[in-house]
Amino acid sequence: MKIVTGYRGIAHVTSGDVGAFNASMFGAGQYVLNSGDNFKATVVSNNQIRIGSGDILLNGRHITIDKGLEEELTFENNSASTNRNDLVVVRYSRATGTGIENAELVVIKGTATTGTASDPSYNQGNILNGDEVVDMPLYKVAFTGITMETPVVLFDTLDSVEMMKSVLDSSLATMKQDLSNGLNGKANAGHTHD
Repeated sequence: MKIVTGYRGIAHVTSGDVGAFNASMFGAGQYVLNSGDNFKATVVSNNQIRIGSGDILLNGRHITIDKGLEEELTFENNSASTNRNDLVVVRYSRATGTGIENAELVVIKGTATTGTASDPSYNQGNILNGDEVVDMPLYKVAFTGITMETPVVLFDTLDSVEMMKSVLDSSLATMKQDLSNGLNGKANAGHTHD
C-alpha cells in the first residue's frame, strides 16, 4: 500500500497512479472531453486535414492538444479507379525497458480496392491491462477515387461533471413535476363528496 496524494519526500506519483484514478472517476474507456475544439477535423486539402485542440482520456491517460494549437495530418493520394478507408487514431505507446510513454496522432492507411473499402485494423487494447501500444480511433477518412470525403467521427464525447450534474438536475426536476401532476390528477379523478 502507498499513499498517492500525500507528501513522502520523494517523487512517487506515477502516470499509472493518475491514470487509475482518472479511470475510476470518469470511466476506463476512450473519450474526447468537452474542451477546446473537441479534436474537430477540418479538411485543408484533398490529402490533408487539421485536428483542433482538445483533451482525451484514453484508459485514464490524459492526452491533449493545447488550446490555440492544432496538428495537420497528410494522407497518401489515392488512385482514381479505387476506394480506400484510412483511420486517424491517437496512438499511445510505452517503451519496453524504459517505460517512457508517448501519444501521437497517426494515420493508418487502408487497402485500396475497386469495390467497397474496409477499415484498416488498429491496435486494440487497454493501457490499464498493461498493453504497450493502444490506438484510439478518432476519424474514418474515406477516399472515393482521388476525392477525400468528409471525415466521419468515431469517438465518444465525455461531458464535464458540471454539465452532467446540470442535465441530471433538469431530469430530476421534470420527473418530480410529472410525478406531482400524476398524483394530483389521480387525486382529483378519484375524489368525491357524499
